[in-house]
Amino acid sequence: MKKAVLILSLLALGACSSTPEEKAQAQAEKDELISKATDNKKTFVSDKGNKYICTTKRQIGSHFNKRRCITAEAKKKEEEAAKKAMRNLDRSWNNNGG
Repeated sequence: MKKAVLILSLLALGACSSTPEEKAQAQAEKDELISKATDNKKTFVSDKGNKYICTTKRQIGSHFNKRRCITAEAKKKEEEAAKKAMRNLDRSWNNNGG
């Protein structure tokens, strides 16, 4: 359910200032993306050419898994930000006598 909300929110941002025909087309694209995301695929490509990568992680304290689908570009940015944060943490640890 959360993955569907995530995908819908991503697509809703682009459909805010559109005509009724564009909104109907956007809704059809949302429905298609949700159906693709519910399959047990790790990657899929939307009609607009965006490549989505889906990951499934086990939540702590729950028997339910969490599935998250984001674009390949967003995943790359997240990975770079995490690496940068770890480098900064390592530097501050070494500078403070850790």
